[in-house]
Amino acid sequence: MKHNKFYVVIISLIASIGGLLLGFSASISGAQDFYKTFFELPEGSFWIGFSVSASMFGTFIGNFFAGTTCDKLGRRKSLMLAAILFSFCTIGSGLSDSFVLFLITRFIGGLGIGISLLVVPLYIAEIAPSKQRGFLVSFNQLNIVIGISANYFINYGILKMISDPDLTWRWMLGIGFVPAVIYFILLFLIPESPRWLIQKGKEDDAKKTMLRIGGEEHAENEFKQIKSSLIAAETKKEKSSWGELFNNKMWLILVIGLTIAFFQQISGINAIFFFLPKIFRLAGGSEAGSLIQATMVGVTNVVMTVAAMFLIDRIGRKPLLLTGVSIIIVSLLITAFSFKNAKYQIKSDAINLICNSVIEDAIKSEAKKINPGNYNIDKIEYADSNVILYKNGNIAASLSMNSPEIKSAKNEAGILNGILKKIENKQYDKEIDFFKYLKTNIESAVNSGVLKVSANNKTNNDAAFYEAIKIKMKDNNNTHKISKSIADVKYSYYKDKILENSISINSLLVLIAIIGFVIGFAISLGPITWTLLSEIFPNKVRGLGISIAGTLNGITSFVVATIFPAELENLGSSATYFIYAGFMIAFIFIVIKFFPETKGKSLEEIENILIKQ
Repeated sequence: MKHNKFYVVIISLIASIGGLLLGFSASISGAQDFYKTFFELPEGSFWIGFSVSASMFGTFIGNFFAGTTCDKLGRRKSLMLAAILFSFCTIGSGLSDSFVLFLITRFIGGLGIGISLLVVPLYIAEIAPSKQRGFLVSFNQLNIVIGISANYFINYGILKMISDPDLTWRWMLGIGFVPAVIYFILLFLIPESPRWLIQKGKEDDAKKTMLRIGGEEHAENEFKQIKSSLIAAETKKEKSSWGELFNNKMWLILVIGLTIAFFQQISGINAIFFFLPKIFRLAGGSEAGSLIQATMVGVTNVVMTVAAMFLIDRIGRKPLLLTGVSIIIVSLLITAFSFKNAKYQIKSDAINLICNSVIEDAIKSEAKKINPGNYNIDKIEYADSNVILYKNGNIAASLSMNSPEIKSAKNEAGILNGILKKIENKQYDKEIDFFKYLKTNIESAVNSGVLKVSANNKTNNDAAFYEAIKIKMKDNNNTHKISKSIADVKYSYYKDKILENSISINSLLVLIAIIGFVIGFAISLGPITWTLLSEIFPNKVRGLGISIAGTLNGITSFVVATIFPAELENLGSSATYFIYAGFMIAFIFIVIKFFPETKGKSLEEIENILIKQ
C-alpha cells in the first residue's frame, strides 16, 4: 500500500473532532443565564454549579470505563459510541422541560465526553510517528478550544437572532448535535489503531495501516518495537492489569500521570471557561459585552494552542509546561489582586436605573403575553397612565400602568429603592459584605411580607412564586423554605443589575489577566496533559492507566466547577483566585522534581526510561 505523508494528519484531525464535542459541552456558560431562569435556580446555589458539572460527573465515569471500553471494542468503535452519546445529550438537553431530565441528558453526554477525551489522544499517540506525536496529539486540544470559541460565536449569534429567552438556551445547547453527527460519519473513514490490532492478533491489518502512515521502514521498525514490548510484558506478566499498573516500578509514571491530571483541573480552567461571562459581569460588564469578551478569550485560546502545537516537538514538553504554568500563576495573582482592590458603591443615578429596569422587565413581559413576538423592544415611552413599546421603530404594544402585574413591579421597585437608598454612596471594600447586606435585607423584606410576588405574573423575576408553590406542596407549607426560595430568586435577579452599576475595578486588567491565563494554559497544561498521558503508560496498561488518570482529572473538574459559584458567593472572587494560584505554585515544584522530557522518543523508549527510574 502506498505511503501518503498526509494520511496520518488527516486521520488525526478526524479523530480529534472528539475534542470539538468537549469544547461545545464546555461553553454552556452562554446558556446558563437563560436556563437558570427557566428552571428557577437561585444565584450561587449548588444546583447552578451542578447544572454545569453534571456533564463532568458523567465525564469522570466515562473516563473510568474508557480504558476497558477501548481495549474491548477498539479505539474507533469507542469514539463512535462517544459520538452517539453526545448526540443524545445535545438533543435531550435542548428539549428538556424538567430540570431532572436536563441533568440526566447532560450526564449522558458527559459519558461520551469522558470516553472521547481519553481515547482520542490515546488513538493519535498510537498511530503517530514519534517525531510528530506531540504535534498530532495536540490536535485534540486544538479542537477542544475551537469548539469552545466557536460556541461563543454561535451563542452570540443566537442571542442576537433569537429573541425568545426560552428558545435561546435550547438552541445554544442543541446546536452541538450537528458536529456530533458529522463526527460519527467521519469515523468510518479512519483505521483502527495498529497497536490494538497487534494486541488482538490482527497483525496484517496493523501492518497495512503503519505502511500507509509512514512507509515500509517505519512500518517494519514500529511493528518490531510493539511486538517486542508486548512479548516482554507477556513474559513478565504475573499479575492482573491493575497489579501491573500499581507495581512499584510504575511509581514515577503514576506520579507524572496523576499529578498532571489533577493540577490541570485544579488550575480552575474549566471553572473559568464554564463561567467566563459571569466572571466578566463580576468585573462590571453587561451580558452582551461579557459574551464578546468571552469570545476574545476563546480566539486567544485557539491561536496559542496552534502555537503550542508547533513548539511541543521542538522546545519539548517540560520547558513549555514550566513556562505556561508560570504565566498562569502571574495571571491568577493579577486577577485575585484586581478583585481584592475592587470597590463597591451605589449612587443615586444607579439606583434609579436599577429600579426602572425592574419595572421595564415587567412591562416587556406583559407585552410578550399580548403578542409572543414582542421581544427585543427598542424603546419604551410613558404617556399618562399608559406605556407604549416600540420595536423596529413601530408600535409593538400599548399597556396600562395600572395593570396588576406592572403595579406589583412598581411596588417591588419601590422596596428595592428603599433597600439601596440605605447604602447610597457608601463604599464597600469587600464584595461579600456588599452582597451580604443586599441578601439579608431582601430576606428580611420577604419574611416580613413587604416584598411579595404576584400569582398571576410569570415574569422572570416572579419565577420564585412558582418555586415557592412547589416547595409548599413538598414540605407541607414550610414557611421558612418558601420565604428562602423567594428571597434567593429575588436576590439572583437583582444581583447582576446591581453589580453592573456599583463595582469599581480595573476591568481591562482583569481581561488581560484572564487572557494571560488562557495563553499560559494553551501552551502548557492544555495540550501537554493529554500528550503526556497518551505516551507515558506502557502498551499493556495504556488504556487502564489513562482511564485512572482521566478519572482523577474528571473528578477534579467536577468538584471545581460544582463549588465555583459557591466559592465566588461565600469566599469572594479574590480568595478563589488566590487558592488556584497556590495550587499552581505547588505544581511548579513537582514538575521540576519529577517530570522528564519525552520529545522525539518512541512510546516503547519512553516506557523503558520511566520504568528504569
